[in-house]
Amino acid sequence: MRISSPPQALLALAAFTVFFAAGCGDSKSGYNPTPEPTSTPAPEPTSSPQPTPPGMEPASFEANGSVNQVWVIDAEPGQTLQLKNASGEEIRIGEADDLGSIIFREIRAGDGYRVTSPEGAPAGVASPAFRVRNPDQHPGADFYADIQLREGYQYLETRDGTLLAVNVILPGPIEDGPYPTVVEYSGYSPADPNNPQPSMLITGVLGYASVGVNMRGTGCSGGAFEFFEDLQNTDGYDAIEAVAAQAWSAHTAMVGVSYPAIGSLFTAQTQPPSLAAILPNSVISDTGKGTLRPGGILNSGFAVSWAGGRDADSKRGGQRWSRERLEAGDQTCIDNMKLRDQTIDIFGVIEDNAFYRPEVADPLAPDTFVDKITVPVCLAGTTNDEQTGGYWPNMIAKFTGTEDKKFTITNGGHTDSIGPESFARWLECLELFVAKRTPQRGVGVPLILDFVAGGIFKVDSLEIPESRFDPDMPYEEALAFWRETPDVLVLMENGGYPEYPGYPYSTFQIELETWPTPHENLTLYLESADPSGDAGATLEGGMTPEDLPTSLALPETGPSAPASEEFLYDTSFSKVQTLDGADGGPWDALPGWNWQEATPGTNLKFTTAPLEEPLLLAGSAAANLYVHASVADVDLQVTLSEVRSDGCEVYIQNGWLRTSRRKLDAEQSTTTRPVSTHFEEDAADLPADEFTLVPVEIFPFAYYLRAGSSIRMEISAPGRTRPEWQWDALEYEDEVVVKIAVDGTSHLTLPEVISVTSMTMPPETLPACPGLRGMPTRQAQ
Repeated sequence: MRISSPPQALLALAAFTVFFAAGCGDSKSGYNPTPEPTSTPAPEPTSSPQPTPPGMEPASFEANGSVNQVWVIDAEPGQTLQLKNASGEEIRIGEADDLGSIIFREIRAGDGYRVTSPEGAPAGVASPAFRVRNPDQHPGADFYADIQLREGYQYLETRDGTLLAVNVILPGPIEDGPYPTVVEYSGYSPADPNNPQPSMLITGVLGYASVGVNMRGTGCSGGAFEFFEDLQNTDGYDAIEAVAAQAWSAHTAMVGVSYPAIGSLFTAQTQPPSLAAILPNSVISDTGKGTLRPGGILNSGFAVSWAGGRDADSKRGGQRWSRERLEAGDQTCIDNMKLRDQTIDIFGVIEDNAFYRPEVADPLAPDTFVDKITVPVCLAGTTNDEQTGGYWPNMIAKFTGTEDKKFTITNGGHTDSIGPESFARWLECLELFVAKRTPQRGVGVPLILDFVAGGIFKVDSLEIPESRFDPDMPYEEALAFWRETPDVLVLMENGGYPEYPGYPYSTFQIELETWPTPHENLTLYLESADPSGDAGATLEGGMTPEDLPTSLALPETGPSAPASEEFLYDTSFSKVQTLDGADGGPWDALPGWNWQEATPGTNLKFTTAPLEEPLLLAGSAAANLYVHASVADVDLQVTLSEVRSDGCEVYIQNGWLRTSRRKLDAEQSTTTRPVSTHFEEDAADLPADEFTLVPVEIFPFAYYLRAGSSIRMEISAPGRTRPEWQWDALEYEDEVVVKIAVDGTSHLTLPEVISVTSMTMPPETLPACPGLRGMPTRQAQ
């Protein structure tokens, strides 16, 4: 196996940073509009059916079975057609769109289906019989062996006859293969022959073959787009098996940042036999709860805008490169547009799924299926991701299908998952599981870091940490060493070096066997403001963990008239972001944060006394608030921050909840992670005459507070704390007052780490302010 670093790959990397900044956008932002079909095994055909039934003429249109679907092209626009099963019974009837196409969805697997003209039509026509498959009914090895892929741009045929746009980049002559190979699979532009995706460029510089595959319904690929439907997953399976069958491909893995990374999770659950590993960066764990509707509130900022981008990409010529190929006369690309008007309305899906419907939402939530992934997994992401949101660590413990798994967690934005420390771990996995050798450091690594430094992080230069592997170490010994290391690496205080504020390096690290790590529940009770008129309301702790109540066992209602603090419910900040009016973007070393204070009277702040000892927190948190409002439903945002001894306030993490969504999922919830069901039948208004428990789930985080710092919790309507998220919050014409019960009722429960597998020593000095990546700062008030 030959691995080289071709000059053309190094030259191509020069375009990497511009392309990455323009193309990297993520967040799962839609629900699958069709429930999972009833599945029954589809028997293999026992005989060849007649091309057309007696008395009918062959159809001029083309029809074929797919995965629980049937597609029709080249019918007459407006033509009425019916789908019949093997018994001749009508299953569906529909009308061809302006392009002469129809997709019949939610079709039971089986043989002998046909598309015909309606009964009684003047001229009866019928298609040949065809088969509809279930998602787990895969083609045999011969199907993939017959697919021939060369270097460059081309098309790959999937099991239902759809042609996907593909671009193959080899690190050397084809005859010098086989090469270790990576696949980047998404609805962006991985097949664009003139602008390879970031991971393709990086792996090319390192001497790997790379294959970019556009999902169906995007770019020049055929079919219609539907957000991570079963067909996208089985297409990914087909792509992996087809690439692995090529003589120039040695071992095949999936890579990518954001959309292609998420695509690797969806594909890997189908268990392609030839998949060697997945190395995803910046993913999601739950499309709805984590990004689209955190706490049941629509993220009308990045999530909806990302959905708009995918809707635009799915149009005919919706991507620049596909438009150019259409205009240049690429006949396959032209023919592949025939089903584009059958694309699902992603905005309609969002609107129709305001509540959680398991049959729709579960297939789009990786944490419901990552246990099916059996190949090695090397996953990195951030807790402050301005796009996908940082909810993903909640699914780490669910990767039970593979023993080979490593996770890197850091604070920071969307691109910090490929910072130099994460990149070093990513390289280890690439070498161990794709190149199948002891990790090496090629000449391309410094070049990659140079481009990443200036183009993404806006810093002068970056260096990768020294390798943990002696390059002369035998492969089996290197693999054993990798397997012995803890599964979870947490990069603490990324960007916090005072000498280099914002540079993507951690000041210290901790290693954990899993996430969440064992912890004690540090519970802090909300108390009323000091009657002397001093600094405002305070958080007060001091009870030992053994004496604390279990949050989930608290009564749902409190006393009718407890001591309380109140604020005006103000949604005027719901569209305000932390970069509004600031210079620089969220990936810059120093973005120029503009973290705005709420209008006086429209929030509550609770702050502890300065800590006497350092405190390490890691996991999720719970704000158990007893709430009364002058209306039946409001949207709440809880913001955790650190108030330092030098007066700098540092954002830590958020939680959100529409109060009517407060019903908890007993199976998923823990004391520090109250997970709401978000079922429509569980929604309930706030009682008008009592305070009601509203448990707000705070997203995962890892944070270290030094002695002298205070913990602050702010409660308000949503807004002001995120670089790219906005909120479609509930609004009212009249003034709304929200009251929070205090003095021994409402409380915040934090995950205090009690043990770690290993830990480097935190510096005694405070991190740079500003500096911590992805974490806005301001002067404390």
